[in-house]
Amino acid sequence: MHKGGIVLNLTIRDVAKAANVSPSTVSRVLNNSSRISDRTKKRVLKVIEELNYHPNNLARNFANQNSKMIGLIEDLNEVEAFNNIYFYKVIFGLEKTIYECGYNLMFINYNNLENKDIIRKLIMEKRVDGIIFPSLHSTVKCNARSGYFIRCFKSKTFSWSVV
Repeated sequence: MHKGGIVLNLTIRDVAKAANVSPSTVSRVLNNSSRISDRTKKRVLKVIEELNYHPNNLARNFANQNSKMIGLIEDLNEVEAFNNIYFYKVIFGLEKTIYECGYNLMFINYNNLENKDIIRKLIMEKRVDGIIFPSLHSTVKCNARSGYFIRCFKSKTFSWSVV
């Protein structure tokens, strides 16, 4: 199906067929593997450009068992935070740094976390690869819930660090 010069649903197999290589070779080219000759890389990259192919990040993330998403848990109902220019500078810096590392930033409203299992599901379902709690202990109302989250993250259930 064509839309504005872009072939939708183009797969790595289509690129492989057009370049007369295997799908694994295309994958290695996309991942800049040293196992592929320069000649083959150039041929595959030319086909990728001609077809306007873009890798399916959902499939890539599924294969790599990551989401390339970092969750930022913040109380989005706290008006004072949004009136502070420092808040925007911090968010901008976080997003820029996270993006440069190949990740995206997802805002998670702290007030939507009444059900404590939501945060656990975000991690166990691989929707996020990490979580940032910038104001975990900033208010008294957060302390009860934040204590629960810290205990969860310190448990053996989670195999990665919390910032």
